[in-house]
Amino acid sequence: MVEFGEQLRKAREDKGMTQQTLADKLFVTRPTVSRWERGERYPDLLTTKKITEILDVSLDNLLSGKDISIEVERNPVIENRTAHNAIIALYAFVIFSCMMVLFSNIANYFMMYGQPRVFGGPGGAEAELIGYASIVGMNFGTDQIIPTIKTIMQIVVFSFGLAQAIKETLSPKMTGGIIVLFLALESLVRFAEVLTTWITAWAIDVKFIIADFCIFLIPTVSGALLTYFLFIRNSKKIILPIMIIFVSVLEVVLNLDYTIYWIIYAIKESSVVYYVDEHVFNNIDFGMRNSFTINNVLVLLVDVAVYGLIVFQTVALWIKRKRVEEAIMKNAEGEVKETTT
Repeated sequence: MVEFGEQLRKAREDKGMTQQTLADKLFVTRPTVSRWERGERYPDLLTTKKITEILDVSLDNLLSGKDISIEVERNPVIENRTAHNAIIALYAFVIFSCMMVLFSNIANYFMMYGQPRVFGGPGGAEAELIGYASIVGMNFGTDQIIPTIKTIMQIVVFSFGLAQAIKETLSPKMTGGIIVLFLALESLVRFAEVLTTWITAWAIDVKFIIADFCIFLIPTVSGALLTYFLFIRNSKKIILPIMIIFVSVLEVVLNLDYTIYWIIYAIKESSVVYYVDEHVFNNIDFGMRNSFTINNVLVLLVDVAVYGLIVFQTVALWIKRKRVEEAIMKNAEGEVKETTT
């Protein structure tokens, strides 16, 4: 079967057009047309239809079903210029939001450990609490270290995604790889968080530990598997994009619930009591109410951007593949008609 690039070159030459002339009519660059003819890239279906009109050839003669399938898997998931720019903006926004979370984590850490704090207890007693001398401080430090590592990994992953988006190389496999890597790292971090909670609070009921593993790990692990089969293995099952969208929405809802909890905690007027050196200290929260609230709002913002990006790319890929299937069916019908006549 003659390849698309060769067919395109032949049709262009038969029409007496140069690569530059065809590129001008399609509003693309000459190197783009050259890559099409060499078989390195394929135009999207809308551009292909414009080519058939300009060169006065049929879609059946220009593009085979095999070529169409290769086109959808080689080209970026999103080829529309406006939508592509939106993807770049989303990647940039995710990175910016992650950096804000990272700065917030660092600020919270230094707020806890940067200076000693003195609090008065009953009868005028005072105690100087320095980070590691306080169980509360140690737990807070542990809770900050793991999320900080997670945020740094997110910045690295999505910076790579942004670079690929700018270079227009976000093919389905590349996009799927980035999403799977993000969800796999997310799963590992959550496993570490649950494990740390279990170690630092050893008296906690095992049922709660199992519940935490289910609530925090199942969505990300299942999301990674679903993404692998849809984006990388090219599965055609409709259940995959539906489940990816469901998992993404579930993740945002769970984080929203957690953020609302901290917002309520930050504004309510209830005293917090700690026991240190046999003294009782009231209303000691180390600024955790406000800092945790701001931090969790930022984390929620990251989740909305990340999972919005995942849903956007999932829907775009599914629509693109459906259009390709329809084009292949039409192409097959055209070949059958030619054979019968």
